[in-house]
Amino acid sequence: MFRKLLPFLGLVVCALVATPAQAARPSLDPEVRLHAGASIVQGPGPVGLMIGLDSRLTRFIYVDIAGFVSPFGLERLDLGDEATSRDYMRLRHSVHMLPGFRIPHRQPQGFTWDLVLRGGTGVAWAANLAPINTQTTPNHEPVVQMDVTAIAGLDALIRKDHFGVRLTGRVLGFSPFYETDGTDVFFWAMQYGVEGVYQF
Repeated sequence: MFRKLLPFLGLVVCALVATPAQAARPSLDPEVRLHAGASIVQGPGPVGLMIGLDSRLTRFIYVDIAGFVSPFGLERLDLGDEATSRDYMRLRHSVHMLPGFRIPHRQPQGFTWDLVLRGGTGVAWAANLAPINTQTTPNHEPVVQMDVTAIAGLDALIRKDHFGVRLTGRVLGFSPFYETDGTDVFFWAMQYGVEGVYQF
C-alpha cells in the first residue's frame, strides 16, 4: 500500500518545493504604449491617421489594438484595358488586434530598441475605383465596403525613457466584393506607419 502512494507523495513534495520558487520570481513591470502618427497606403489619397495601444503580456508577447483611417476623398481611376479588378481596389481603413513576438536581443545603454513580429485579424475597408463602378455615396465618391482581413507585419521601435518612435509595415489580405464583375476578388495591400510612442 505504501509503495503505491510513493509516486503521489513524490508529486506533492515537488509541488511544495516548487511553489516558493515560483512565488519568489520577480514580476514584470507593466508596459502600455500609446502610439499615434501617419498611415501610408497606396494612392490616391495615400496619407491617413493611425492610433492604438500596445500592451505587454509576457517578456516576449505583446498585443496591439489599433486602427488607421484615410480621411481624404478618392477619385476614379482609368488604368487601361490591361488592368485587373485588383488594380482598382484601394485600402482605406482598418481596425485590428495583432499579437506580436518581440525578438530577443541585448539593449544598448542610453536607449532601447525592439523588433516585433506581428500577425492577427481585423476588419478592413476598401473602395473600388473602377470608372464603370456605379455605386457611389451621396457625395459621388466610391462606396467603401467592409471585410474581415488577415494581417501580418513588423514593428521597429526606438525609445528613450517614456518617448519613442515606431515604424510599422503591414500586409493585409481579404476578399472584397467587386461590383463590376459581381464576384469576390482576393486583394492584398501594404500599409506603412510612422508614429510617436508614449510608454506608461
